[in-house]
Amino acid sequence: MVNRYAYKPGRTALAIYVLVAAALAAAINAVIVFSDAAEWTESLRKPAFALSGLQMGLVWEVLFACMAAAYWVVRRTPPLPERRAASIALLAMILVVMAFPFYALLPQSLLNSFVGTFASAFIAWIVCGVVFVTSKRAGLLLLPLALWLSFASVVAFNVHRLNPPVSLLG
Repeated sequence: MVNRYAYKPGRTALAIYVLVAAALAAAINAVIVFSDAAEWTESLRKPAFALSGLQMGLVWEVLFACMAAAYWVVRRTPPLPERRAASIALLAMILVVMAFPFYALLPQSLLNSFVGTFASAFIAWIVCGVVFVTSKRAGLLLLPLALWLSFASVVAFNVHRLNPPVSLLG
């Protein structure tokens, strides 16, 4: 019987984590592309520094792979009390990121998009810190996510600003 605390996932587990993460990102991208959300986001005025939908989809593929790799690194650390907190924080971060299209893009809400992106960035920085305590390497793997969500918050703010709600009074 394998002691689960002594078990360290190997390279096969890393490959599986990354492939599953890439498949999740691809599935979420497909939901966005094949819904009215893609047309809606293309119709919005955006700042000059905003990325295209294709570019954002590719960025998310990389970010999901980074989150999976960070999870793998955390799972390989010695069984510290912080390891459980880091694992839970990472899984929660993945769920937060996966939920975003369903509460912001599919309902076509600029306010939800801005607030959700800002909140996700805030959470990502906290998760990055929690994970960094357990493993510096895993924390560094999450740094691109926190930086991207911070950049995306600036983009979302500007998109919200450039597309004011239509007034009922004219």
